[in-house]
Order: sequence, then C-alpha cells, then structure tokens
Amino acid sequence: MKKEEHGQLLVAKAWFAKHYNGYEVVCVSVHPQAKATKAAIADASHALTYQRLASLVSDARALLTALCDSQLPADDLVRECATLLSKSAIQAERLADKYLQPFSDR
Repeated sequence: MKKEEHGQLLVAKAWFAKHYNGYEVVCVSVHPQAKATKAAIADASHALTYQRLASLVSDARALLTALCDSQLPADDLVRECATLLSKSAIQAERLADKYLQPFSDR
C-alpha cells in the first residue's frame, strides 16, 4: 500500500466515524499483499489479501450451501443459520482475526 492509497483509506475512516457514531472502525483494503511502504505508516490498517478473500468466499459458500441443502422451513432455517454461524469463521466477531492481516513495512 502506498501513502496515497492509505490517505484515501483514512479519509474513508473519518467519514465513517462521522456518519456512524458509536460503531467500531476497522480500516481494510483489499490488497495483493499485506505490505505497505514506510511512508504510508499503515500499521493500524489491515489488508484483506487475495488469498484470504478467496478463503472468505469459500467459507461463505460452504455456509450457504449447507443452508440450501438443509431444505428446512423458514423458522428452522433461521435457527440453523445461527447455529452454523456460531461455528463459522465468517461470524462478525471472528472476521478480523481470520481474514485480515495488519499491514507491515516493506
């Protein structure tokens, strides 16, 4: 990540913080690698690398496939979804740990 790219990410972070007061802000950029130039000073930002994005897509696909294959009625489907999410890496509380990497200097 270059300094200019990180600057755009910080502007987006400020906009989000202004419009969504009270929510946690996580700066994320989809990027080929979790590498940043020293000038970017991006150590508080995170990369969603292509490899980890593919893993996220695969995990989401597996969850959706399991739900579709279950053929449960709507009420049961909601419970099944909650159960599967509780065990899944795509649960909101686990997304950052599983899929995001902090940027590091080159």
